[in-house]
Amino acid sequence: MTALTTEQRDLAEAVTDLMAKRSPEAEVRRLMATDAGYDPGVWAELAGMGLLGLAIPEEFGGSGAGAVEVGLVMEAMGRALLCAPYLSTAVLTTQLLAALGDSDEQADVLPRIAAGELITTVAFAEAGSARPPWPRPRRRVPTGRGGGCRAARPTSWTPRAPDGSTCWPGTGCSRWMPTRRASTSACCRRSTRPVSRPESC
Repeated sequence: MTALTTEQRDLAEAVTDLMAKRSPEAEVRRLMATDAGYDPGVWAELAGMGLLGLAIPEEFGGSGAGAVEVGLVMEAMGRALLCAPYLSTAVLTTQLLAALGDSDEQADVLPRIAAGELITTVAFAEAGSARPPWPRPRRRVPTGRGGGCRAARPTSWTPRAPDGSTCWPGTGCSRWMPTRRASTSACCRRSTRPVSRPESC
């Protein structure tokens, strides 16, 4: 196994120190009992340290780090049971947008993720897709500020994210696109057929 560089070790130590201060067991239990499920102040600290933009290219406000750096950060967060939508926002969404290759969408979304201004999640493995983990009943996917997103048909798996998140469908990427209504909500659509519609739409 390749040894870590000095920069990688420093990164891991910095995140471990932050988690010790911001994610002790008592705080984890407190946040688990809240509606938001995360601390916006800690989210802002993650952004300030560049952790939300770790996997985002420099041209979009990130640092363009690789999988090793992301893995080290997530290992430290997992060890501390950090309550935050880091996986869905800083990892899954950023990788999905990179795979889609839509430069306009990347320019719109990625800088806001890196700055801690946007929390996102992805919906994937719809019923009938190649890899549905298990069927799930209809459910609400939070996407609009102060409101929810009601699924028009079952979604097999959607990582939870706090209210105010934006949802990107991730199965059959070439057939899906996120669409917005105003600046404070988002709808997930497949071609012209709605998959989920915020109540505010």
